[in-house]
Amino acid sequence: NGYPHAAALGAFRQGGRVTAISPAGSLEEHMITYGYPVDGYAEIVYTGKGWTGRSVLLVESVDKAVMVQGGKGTLQEAALMLCAGKDLGVLLGSGGVSDYLPGFLRGAGIMDNWHASDPRFRPYLVQTNHREGRSSRVIYHDHPVLLVQALFDEEGLAAPESEAGTPPASR
Repeated sequence: NGYPHAAALGAFRQGGRVTAISPAGSLEEHMITYGYPVDGYAEIVYTGKGWTGRSVLLVESVDKAVMVQGGKGTLQEAALMLCAGKDLGVLLGSGGVSDYLPGFLRGAGIMDNWHASDPRFRPYLVQTNHREGRSSRVIYHDHPVLLVQALFDEEGLAAPESEAGTPPASR
């Protein structure tokens, strides 16, 4: 439903192979209980594990993700992405959890803020997490195309290093 389904339809129509990961255990439950569509997918994986189980499988299945709007499930998936050391792009101005995530992660001491040194990517805000042997980035922007480009640019958004070889606490 909503943004995820629209993105899936767009990718599918452009020849992409789109796989849906459903919290339901069957096609009937997927459509009736959860009210999810079935068009635009090459495959639907029925987890039968509800929202939490679906979120875990979803995060395990991706290298990077883009967060648009969202509620508690999106917040859960963002936390799982960070715990897994995976990069996350967040579309600012889309509402919901997306607009509160930068302040929350910084305020909770989970991520460190800095701005991209590459002028092509300003005014992106980038947050990094280098704890527990994992490194992940959260990249924020209000333009969807530029956000996705930045998410996949490994060099232009590399974290600046201090003398000790770790990103600075804030910039």
